[in-house]
Amino acid sequence: MGREKVYLGMPAGGHVNLEAVKGFFTSSCKHDVVPVAYNISALASCFNHLWAEALVQCGKGNITHFAMLHSDIGPKEGWLDSLIDELQKNKLDMVASVMPIKNGDGLTSTAVGAINDSWSQKRLTMTEVDELPMTFTDKDLVQWKIKHKREGHVLLLNTGCWVCDLRRPQWHEVDAQGNLKFCFTQNDRITVDQDGKLFVGFAPEDWLWSRACHRAGLKIGATKIVKAWHFGNFPYYNQGAWGELTEDKFK
Repeated sequence: MGREKVYLGMPAGGHVNLEAVKGFFTSSCKHDVVPVAYNISALASCFNHLWAEALVQCGKGNITHFAMLHSDIGPKEGWLDSLIDELQKNKLDMVASVMPIKNGDGLTSTAVGAINDSWSQKRLTMTEVDELPMTFTDKDLVQWKIKHKREGHVLLLNTGCWVCDLRRPQWHEVDAQGNLKFCFTQNDRITVDQDGKLFVGFAPEDWLWSRACHRAGLKIGATKIVKAWHFGNFPYYNQGAWGELTEDKFK
């Protein structure tokens, strides 16, 4: 495969981990990378500023791919080369690293959810991910979906460490109102059950984005190929089977 031109965005709303900075500037030795950081506390808006500029540069012929690295994720050097290799080898439009959430449960932010219901999903655990192929898509989750009664649901990716091929026309499509169909956004709700108890719900930007990918016919995958740490009070490693939970308790 040839040398690609990658717009690499790092959204930041405050503290930036040193290991993330190292990953930002040691992402590739095979491709041409334009590293751009953007700092604003509004998460989805921060993503969209980076995404919009990448689309503009792609339209000018300056960029072929968009990648993102969060400011609390520290990947091994050359991680972007590995992601692009997996993207091309598996004929994907987008591939994202599996990352654990920042506690000892072993839950990841990679999930399986209903394509048109942003409130219905079940997260994969590090134990479950360890049993899957190095890079996996919906077809690799057939037995998992049967076991958990999730037939018809789709793979939902995390946006902490990922890359996509911007030459796919779907990324650039506009609706009747002139809005790009692909835009990072979040959704929140508070529901009341029959006993009057209140439950706060949150639909994150990465899972909404993943659902939009499926609806647009884009092929997406998750991968373990990149060794990385998710930094909180402790560095949480994205390799191997670990954690107190072997499956998400969400029913």
